[in-house]
Amino acid sequence: MQVAEALKATPRRKAGDSRSSAHQYAGWGTDDAIQESGGQAVPVPGDLTNVADVRRLFDTAVDIYGGADIAVITTGMVLRKPILQTTEEDYDRMFGINAKAA
Repeated sequence: MQVAEALKATPRRKAGDSRSSAHQYAGWGTDDAIQESGGQAVPVPGDLTNVADVRRLFDTAVDIYGGADIAVITTGMVLRKPILQTTEEDYDRMFGINAKAA
């Protein structure tokens, strides 16, 4: 909703990623607000770093809504640990999310 308010638009339809339970929970408030304003929200579970999941997300938007006029991607990851404790796997995961999904 904050993104929509910043764009001076009322969200009417949403097809969105809901990969983690924390993200699902964060999305519920947005979904509720869209539905309360008379819109429709459709959760699409997936991983935005996975090309097949991103295609499925947009395919769902096309199937249900006939397309997507705008895509707002609000995802990112910050490592909250000292650089000397950061593993290569930590960095690869963060880079994958920030470079592919954002």
